[in-house]
Amino acid sequence: GYGACRLLDELEVEFYDFRSKTLPSVDDVRKAPVLFTVWTSNLPLKTGAWTKIGHLSITDYSPQIFCKQDPVTGALWLTQDGRETPATLADCEGRETAAMWNSTQIEDRLNDHFAGRPNRRAAALKPVLA
Repeated sequence: GYGACRLLDELEVEFYDFRSKTLPSVDDVRKAPVLFTVWTSNLPLKTGAWTKIGHLSITDYSPQIFCKQDPVTGALWLTQDGRETPATLADCEGRETAAMWNSTQIEDRLNDHFAGRPNRRAAALKPVLA
């Protein structure tokens, strides 16, 4: 089957709540809501491991605000485009954790979503009270 994503910049990619048994059109994908946006290599797009189907223009792009947690101190931070600001757990609620995802991890996360089960990596990356 096919999923769908859009490359926002060299590392930031948004993935859609979309799957199809046949190669979708750009118009099919355009209607789908964004499921998550993460940092990942664009290598699968460059090598053809992920099939390119077209181009959706980006007119309203602003780098994603990610949350991260210091593994030693437990301090939380919001990070956007290289800038970091202190954060609370409430600030991080609903945000993606700043982490690099590889193509296998992305595919596992999408498969988990469509199977209705939690993704272990996404859950393990969530910040917790220190």
